Amino acid sequence: MLRYIARAFLLDSEDRVLLIKHKNNQPRVLPGGHVEEWESLTGALRRELTEELNLTGVDILGMKNRTNQEGVIMKPTPICIHETQYEREGKMSHRLEFWYFVRTDQTDIVPNEEVIAHQRFGISEVLALSAPDEIFLCMKDVLEQNEELLELL
Repeated sequence: MLRYIARAFLLDSEDRVLLIKHKNNQPRVLPGGHVEEWESLTGALRRELTEELNLTGVDILGMKNRTNQEGVIMKPTPICIHETQYEREGKMSHRLEFWYFVRTDQTDIVPNEEVIAHQRFGISEVLALSAPDEIFLCMKDVLEQNEELLELL
């Protein structure tokens, strides 16, 4: 079964990235979650940030909502699409994760019961972290490849 996930490289005013840890013993991850059938990717991301962290004032960076020459509404573009397949409870799962750069000036993070820890890291600190998880390694690659872009955001 293919599932869609939207995640945020959530940057604060000091360009620190927020990583969270869920109670299901995963390594630290970017906040975000599953996209419901009726949702857009960015709509799901906003919902998940509100549900997980009580964040309401977020700006999804990239191309802003606007209408192009053909009358099509353009949405922010993900910085990365990560595909993964894994086995869970004897069943194969297939996920496409859409990662966005997101900025917030909101400092009062109130995690829900699913999030057991959260911490902000500078870009260099994230790059120095280690974890055996494939998604975590991909996250570090995205940050390394986009360091110059991050300076412009």
